[in-house]
Amino acid sequence: MRDLPRIGHRRMLRCRAGGIPPDTDDEVPMKLRQGVWIAGLWLGAVAAGLAGGSGLNVAVVVNADSPASLALGNAYCELRGVPADQVFRIHWNGGPVEWSRADFESHLLIPFAQWLQDSGRTSQVDYVVLSMDIPYRVVESQGTGEPVRNSTTSVLFYGWRADGEPPGSLPPSCSLPGSASQDYTASEMPFRQVAVRSAWSNWLATMITASNLAEARAIVERGVLSDETWPTQAVYLIKSSDTARNVRHWAFDDAILEQRVLGRMTMIRTNADSPGGLGLQLGSQSGFYGFTLPPNLFVPGAMADNLTSYGGWLFEDASGMTRVPEFLAAGATASYGTVVEPCNWTEKFPAPRNYFYQARGFNIAECYYQSVAAPYQGVLVGEPLAAPFARRPQGWWEEPPDGATVGGLAALRWHFVAAAEDRPVGRVELFVDGRFRRTLWERGPGWEPRGTDGAGAPDRVHGSGRGDAGGGGPGAGRGDQPFRPHQRDRSDCRGRRRPAVAPVRDTGSAGQPDTGVGRDRCG
Repeated sequence: MRDLPRIGHRRMLRCRAGGIPPDTDDEVPMKLRQGVWIAGLWLGAVAAGLAGGSGLNVAVVVNADSPASLALGNAYCELRGVPADQVFRIHWNGGPVEWSRADFESHLLIPFAQWLQDSGRTSQVDYVVLSMDIPYRVVESQGTGEPVRNSTTSVLFYGWRADGEPPGSLPPSCSLPGSASQDYTASEMPFRQVAVRSAWSNWLATMITASNLAEARAIVERGVLSDETWPTQAVYLIKSSDTARNVRHWAFDDAILEQRVLGRMTMIRTNADSPGGLGLQLGSQSGFYGFTLPPNLFVPGAMADNLTSYGGWLFEDASGMTRVPEFLAAGATASYGTVVEPCNWTEKFPAPRNYFYQARGFNIAECYYQSVAAPYQGVLVGEPLAAPFARRPQGWWEEPPDGATVGGLAALRWHFVAAAEDRPVGRVELFVDGRFRRTLWERGPGWEPRGTDGAGAPDRVHGSGRGDAGGGGPGAGRGDQPFRPHQRDRSDCRGRRRPAVAPVRDTGSAGQPDTGVGRDRCG
């Protein structure tokens, strides 16, 4: 197995969206040793006020004992531009289903967090991608009581969560403890502006896995292919005849109204027991025991899931329930399901506003973690950076030109143009050899950039500077390294009615379909 690829030495600018920026000059303190300048830009802005991200913000976790995990991690780094030194290797031969909380912490969580800290990337990495053949479920015994199970992705996102007291005689996993809630829900904000950094959690964690390497790699390829495609296919919000599982339909109308105001996506509320007969689509939310899905049902960038008990059982027999793997096999780029009996708390499943966030330009990881209020029992499988409705600005280096020989103090000049007036540039970040160097420009309060006079055009931002690496300036102290050019190969009614809590593991009463589409409003 060859090593994961080294993404060559580059000077990268990243632009994030925010307020309307004027032209601005900014000092770029850099110490340059003589060498050949190879310009590289990463442009990652999305809708105004939103986040985004790139491979520079991703840590990939691979299982060094699995050739498939290594190969998938290799492919992900190549396709998403993840630097080779942002790959973390674990050794695990206990299978891809479940590990104890102690094993999870000793094999992954503690060494991973320490590795990030030691490498100076604690503030750079927002996304964690688990590359197949890594257990998706974490279990902890509770003496004589029932074991507690969380998903691996959720524990990486916001730490371990214990069950509470369940209603009636239901199992403990049917509880909804207050500690299960999380601050990022419905925030409509960049993740790092909401989540408080913890040494042991607070990453947007996803798993990319399948029964074979080819299918897992296809998930990655669909995610990359979907970026900025602005698909026109519809999203279907489906009220089924399964009354134990169709409980999300109370929130359909709010999501549809918000999307109609935004005007970027078609969302259709309908009555069906399966999305399989609705044709090519951008996604669907359903709630039914089990159904079949045809291949190629979803376009790249699609998110789709089914509210049922064991939708997150990735490799076990779930007695005919439609699970995450079925959606991925049908062409979805991401899906979500619970790894233990959750009962039908809507807080434990993606809300219909998942698609509204996507239409605003958030990527898949941001969408799911904003739409699940209590994700501790759910596993997120998919390509996290996929952003079909992003629209990034254009940017380039003006000085020095590509291939120029530089040494000592050198001028750096850069320029960005926003994609549209409603998607302005909010921040420009400089990465050197894959490491965050500093924020070059950022919108300040009142639509004014920090440290500038506020003059200039509303849809452009540029900067220049020369200087010594020194020690100060905004963004310093985040793993900065001296700026060293290297040669490289150029080829290279919120408060709505809550249905009674009930297990959703058995088929229940089928009931009669609601033929009045859009009729069930909160009122």
